Amino acid sequence: MRSKIQDLKTHFQNTHLKVLKDLNVYYWVAGGSIRDFFLGREPKDIDFYFSSSIDRRRAMHFLTENDFEFIRSYHNHDVLIKDNVRYETFHNQGDATPKECIENFDFTICSCALDNKLEFSCHDDFFKDLKGLHLTRIPQTGRPVSTACKRLKKLLNNGYDIDRQNLIKWLSDVEKTL
Repeated sequence: MRSKIQDLKTHFQNTHLKVLKDLNVYYWVAGGSIRDFFLGREPKDIDFYFSSSIDRRRAMHFLTENDFEFIRSYHNHDVLIKDNVRYETFHNQGDATPKECIENFDFTICSCALDNKLEFSCHDDFFKDLKGLHLTRIPQTGRPVSTACKRLKKLLNNGYDIDRQNLIKWLSDVEKTL
């Protein structure tokens, strides 16, 4: 496992983390792009997270000055594209570290991060659930129902499975947002 994590660090240092290396702020990449690396899949996007909204805005300014095309802004994140790669910049209030950030993700298979100091963090069950392509729910109620449904459907269509207990947890979380 150590060699896979080292491969991740080397790859991301030479690619995605390099994008913001001249920006003097703390940030991390988290979620699907890291999961996809371990599965040998091409990521759909690269999600950058920042400790503050000020750092996120600085990153947005930096990226647009470096020929990244601004696509859209949402409440807590922005979307940009360069060389057919989609980049998203996030700041979630209360998430000042990668560990705090990934504790708020929806499933263990997404709960992973690599910061710009090359420190890797993940949920205790990340590798076990990733190996089995199993969706283990982490309580989360912040997503709109339609987004949560689309996300679960996408994961199921990508070969992941969910057992009855975790599906009930997911349904309970979705119900709380109604």
